[in-house]
Amino acid sequence: MELSKATQANVLEECSNIGPLRILAACNIRHGGNDYSFIRALRRAGHSVLVVPPESHLPRWETRWLRAVRRLMAPAMITEYNRALIAAMRGFEPDLFFAFKGDSVTPETLRTLRASGAVSINFYPDTGFDGQAAKAITLYDWVFTTKPAHMDFLRERYAYTNITFVSHAYDPEVHVPVTLTELDHSRYGCDVVFIGNISRKKEGEIAHLLEALPEISVKIWGPNGWSRSRPRVRSVYQDTPVWGQEYAKAILGAKINLGLLFEGTPWAPAGDLITARTFEIPATGGFMLHERNELATHYFADGEECAFFVDQDDMINKIQYFLLHDKERASIAEAGRRRMLLSDCSYDHRADQLISKYRELRSISATAGSIELGAVRG
Repeated sequence: MELSKATQANVLEECSNIGPLRILAACNIRHGGNDYSFIRALRRAGHSVLVVPPESHLPRWETRWLRAVRRLMAPAMITEYNRALIAAMRGFEPDLFFAFKGDSVTPETLRTLRASGAVSINFYPDTGFDGQAAKAITLYDWVFTTKPAHMDFLRERYAYTNITFVSHAYDPEVHVPVTLTELDHSRYGCDVVFIGNISRKKEGEIAHLLEALPEISVKIWGPNGWSRSRPRVRSVYQDTPVWGQEYAKAILGAKINLGLLFEGTPWAPAGDLITARTFEIPATGGFMLHERNELATHYFADGEECAFFVDQDDMINKIQYFLLHDKERASIAEAGRRRMLLSDCSYDHRADQLISKYRELRSISATAGSIELGAVRG
């Protein structure tokens, strides 16, 4: 159907004035999780968001035998989860389907959602494509990625071009300065902390730190993969991840927060340049010592809003220096927080980008005549 220019103009105006949306979301709802931070930002913006969390159907069991059971049951669990998504779609009639990574959303579900008239958008925060996302990522109407390498990968491998790079973000409700009690200082106080997942490179960097500076206090908070690290590294692992306000306390309890990056694996060949920590640490008011690369230095001024290191020996030198310069460290941490507050790196900004892309896709679809005007709901 070919639309007249006057009709196209009316459609564009109508799409730009779309009010609060009905959004069906595939993401988990743990407080302090990046996925749930996105959902809260969408709700703060006034949108109605129905979440179908993957963990409700695919539990994250940790013991070996339960993980074995999960592997055996995974196909049935994924099928059941996607049935729940389709049932929610039929009852909720969403304008937008939003997946945070979407590693449990099947291609068949995306095709059904598209047939219903919903726009589908994926925010992909991980390095490699795994699970159902490896099969379904190019079926989304648009993908936001936090990894620049994904742009070329999807273009070259799948000729998929509906993709935009955005940085990770911080949650203005979670990543804020908090007051630590005496008990908090006892639990979280240390010279150097790393908060996050283990990888071979990260383990090696912390092992080097512990060997070079045995006199300082170091803590690791994160998933239990650290419990299988080499003995010296394992000795500083605190046996648990931290979430929400406890994560903010762990950041503020340390004099120096390490921004260590994932180096990549065969299934995720492009290593990290930035992570969620890159923005969460300064937003919380913590001092960050981050691996140097061109992308990271785009967001922060070295020595003014955070500090960067180029290799393990430089990391050691910077740690020694900043542990001896409390006022400079505090000034840099304060400037880093100001930088975040003035930036477009909050989840509220990411939510705005998501909704703007929805409106753009609706406009393009409508002016092309591929949807009826009455299908643009708001």
